Amino acid sequence: MSQKMNNEQCCQHDKPISQQKADDLLVRSSVNDSISSLGVLAKSLLFAELSMISYLPEEEVILAVEPLNFYDVKFYDRDGAQAYSLISDTDHVIACRGTEPNQWNDVKADINAQTAVAETIGRVHRGFKKEVDDLWPILEKALLNNTKTLWFTGHSLGGAMTTICAGRCLLSHISSSPEQVYTYGSPRVGDKPYV
Repeated sequence: MSQKMNNEQCCQHDKPISQQKADDLLVRSSVNDSISSLGVLAKSLLFAELSMISYLPEEEVILAVEPLNFYDVKFYDRDGAQAYSLISDTDHVIACRGTEPNQWNDVKADINAQTAVAETIGRVHRGFKKEVDDLWPILEKALLNNTKTLWFTGHSLGGAMTTICAGRCLLSHISSSPEQVYTYGSPRVGDKPYV
């Protein structure tokens, strides 16, 4: 049996993600225990969905992640560098927001492709590093007393930011190291020694 969709239903996903509501975005993942207990494909889907909804306003993200048992959601924005902190009983996820073409700060970060010395090893894309430099003091403070399994995810610019953030975790006073980093459509972050 086939159902006809009206034009509004058919084209609801033609809007940029930032203009959609959580109801428009199907969150198919299910987390009953810890993220670590999920299989590889289930984790990949979960982090793709968390990367996708990171483009939404905070109130929409709260609605979208509630069925996934994230009870503490915080949005961080420093000079246009943006990320969400999502906390459940067992996990802490940092989801960095990617490039929004209508945000000049994001475009500047993307095109500032000269390299800068990385805090870990090698050289990284200067624009991506600046975004993390802006956001890192807030994220580091939020993660200092973290006792949960730590995950990073992001799409596009957000994927590049998560890669740099995860490396910085290893050098900071944060008590937990990232379990894994999931990126989607991330550009290359650094030179050969860095990657």
